[in-house]
Amino acid sequence: MEDVGKIACITGDEKKEITAENSLIGRINTLALGQRIETAQLGNVDSDENKEIKEKTEQKYPKSGKRSNIEVDGSSQNKENVVIETSNAILEEEQATLKVIVTQATEYFLDPESIYSLKSNVRGLAVIINNEEFTLDNRYPTRNGSQVDVKNLSDLFNQMGFEVIVQTNMKRNETIKFLIDFSSNPAHDSADMMIFCMATHGPERSKLMSSDCLELDIETDILRRFNNENCPSLRGKPKFFIFQACQGQEADHGVPKRGSQTDNNNFGKTGAEGPPGSALKDPAWEDMLVAHATLPGFVSYRNHVRGTWFIESLCKVLMAHSWNTSLRDMLDMVARSLKKYQTEKGAKQSF
Repeated sequence: MEDVGKIACITGDEKKEITAENSLIGRINTLALGQRIETAQLGNVDSDENKEIKEKTEQKYPKSGKRSNIEVDGSSQNKENVVIETSNAILEEEQATLKVIVTQATEYFLDPESIYSLKSNVRGLAVIINNEEFTLDNRYPTRNGSQVDVKNLSDLFNQMGFEVIVQTNMKRNETIKFLIDFSSNPAHDSADMMIFCMATHGPERSKLMSSDCLELDIETDILRRFNNENCPSLRGKPKFFIFQACQGQEADHGVPKRGSQTDNNNFGKTGAEGPPGSALKDPAWEDMLVAHATLPGFVSYRNHVRGTWFIESLCKVLMAHSWNTSLRDMLDMVARSLKKYQTEKGAKQSF
């Protein structure tokens, strides 16, 4: 895929050269419907184990008695195949929580054909909805450690010049009302970008769980609110959606390593002009980039101390590379970062 854009730089102390090949926001122009939304699939399930599963696991895997801080971030339904691991499982060299410090840039690189201009004093609004507690806690346990993600993301977005809005434990009707109000927020008129992040349990593909355990559909209830028809104030502006949630119940147990191999997937590009005399139109769905924590059908993992693997990786990459790298390229970096995470039993986060 051709990298055709970069973000206008954020002010800061360290001056670095910015090139057309290295940019923060690539020309996303990602369209929904008709296979036009480009989804960055990065990770595994977002769910907690219930007490019954934990007890069974302790009996089956009686390690040293030291319990793991790692849990799956989805419902406790059909989880007999998911094992709670002991605490020496992932990235032993970094047990402390992440400290977010964004590398800043000091000059703009602008190309209206390929680069989104981010020059507003406040880059835009960044929303974080974190559902940590649920009414059916026997099925959707408390997402311990999710507040770490909220802090990391808040620090990241603030340092990148966004105004951060945090919402916690929202019921379905509250979420829908908030989305309607937020999509019509007059602040979008003067903003150059929008970020929306929702972290919760995910019962299945493209579904998110509200705090009162009712499903939200990602496309219908969320993405559609921000297309050109329903949110004209963000037309032509980049919209970045982050979903930290499971997309199913399957765990990725990994495969033995082998020699390095690169798979090149070339996607054909076709196009056709409309009939003679037809009016030219802009797509209703564009300028959207969607990042999921996991592949459809799989789980993602969460550490009680450090938060979810996906959000931690995302924050690490963006704080280090957002000054000169396209967002698409950074998501590839996040995918490579997630490959380093593994539980003691060898479970990985699919991406």
